[in-house]
This record gives sequence, C-alpha cells and structure tokens, in this order.
Amino acid sequence: MKYGLSNRFECRLISTIYSDFNNKKWTWHWNEIGIGLKTKLTDEHQFIPQSSLIMHYSLIWDKQSKKAKLSPDFRFTFLHSLRKNLNLSYNVGMQWNIESNRPTYLYTLSLAYAINEHIGAYIESYAFYERYQLPNNLIDGGFTYLIGNNTQLDISDGISLQQPISYFVSTGISFRRSLQKTKQG
Repeated sequence: MKYGLSNRFECRLISTIYSDFNNKKWTWHWNEIGIGLKTKLTDEHQFIPQSSLIMHYSLIWDKQSKKAKLSPDFRFTFLHSLRKNLNLSYNVGMQWNIESNRPTYLYTLSLAYAINEHIGAYIESYAFYERYQLPNNLIDGGFTYLIGNNTQLDISDGISLQQPISYFVSTGISFRRSLQKTKQG
C-alpha cells in the first residue's frame, strides 16, 4: 500500500507473499512486512533523469534463529523518457541480508514500452551482489494491462543466470484508490 502525502512524498506498507515448487510440492510463504517512504529528488529535465529515493525497514522472519529481525533497504531510482511511449529506468541500492548479517548490493536496468493506452511491456536485468560472493544475475520480462484507470494486472517470466539455473513466473494485481478530503459542515 502506498499513500501519497504530497507530490514529493509517499508512505509505503509492503509485504511479500510467494510460493515455490520443489520436490513436486507447492509451498506458500509470507516473508516480510515493511514500512517506508519514497521521496522524489528531481524531475526529469532534458538529460537529467527523474530520480527518487525509496527506503524501507522490513520485519523478516529468520528461519535459523526463529526470530523476527529488522532489515533496512534503500534504493535510488532513475527514469529517462526516451520517447512518448518508451522509458529507460535503473536503480542502485542496498538491502540487509539477515542470513549473512551483511549488506547485499543491487541494481536494475529496465526498458518499458507502452504498446497502447492499456497494454505495456518491459524487459529487465537485475542483480544482487554480496561481498566475497558471485553476483546473482537475473533477467525477466512481462506485460501490464490497465483495466480502467485504477486497476492493473501484470505477468512476468524470468530466469536466474547462475547455476543451477532457475525459472520463475510472477503475476499480480494493483489497485489505485483516490482518498479525497471532504468538507466538514
């Protein structure tokens, strides 16, 4: 959930629910709950990208210690409008790895294309890197479908480039709701 406080700030409440398929069995996980904010740093102007800072503190269940731990993360986001319907975006940041008790660095690089006013497509490369470890590089792509002005469906498919290679499919739905102030009489 995101709540805009102004045109430069929004509060965020996030959670991750996912499933995986191992040994011919589906397992569902509820991994974290986090609170944070996003602030716009710059508007896009000629060669200067639109930029923002996103920060969260997440409460994550540590399976080894069987305790909840706080995990901070942040990322700087950048967006260039290449054409009316084509965007290039990239992020750099860090998240705390509760298992190794070290920072994990990350990047994303994404190209998004608006096919029409309802359908969008994107391809993305991203990686996670922890000191003294090989980076975990991934590639994914997907489609978005805007239903009306306030509901969006998405589907993506991706692959991890490390051995053993793993594949993933993701789907989601997003809702936007306008909260308007009413006059008290």
